[in-house]
Amino acid sequence: MHGKLRYQMAQNLFNVSNPFFIMKNFSDAQKEVDILVQQMGGYWSPLAMLASVVEEVGELAREINALEKIKVKKPEERTNPIDEELADTLFSIICIANHYQVDLGASLDRVLDKYRKRDKNRFTKNDQEP
Repeated sequence: MHGKLRYQMAQNLFNVSNPFFIMKNFSDAQKEVDILVQQMGGYWSPLAMLASVVEEVGELAREINALEKIKVKKPEERTNPIDEELADTLFSIICIANHYQVDLGASLDRVLDKYRKRDKNRFTKNDQEP
């Protein structure tokens, strides 16, 4: 893939307004994040990336607090869409996963399997099975 095309694809990661971009799996996301991060000078230190995750989760919490009217924002404060804050958080998590060469798709599959086995009789079941 040519560098310019890869860069354009990386620019569109998490851009929900791009009707041609479809994120298919974590592997694709991890590759796209890596392309973008490498073009921007590389990964930060692990602790700086963790601080970024914490910062993004805080921003997400702020938006949820405002939406749920738990802590209303001041009129001059900007409202960010929840999907944007979730994507920012996911981006930061993917950066850490890439740094440590973690396959998030495989890891999520293992965690879901763990929850299915551990919690299969723990909660009330819905009529719909996944």
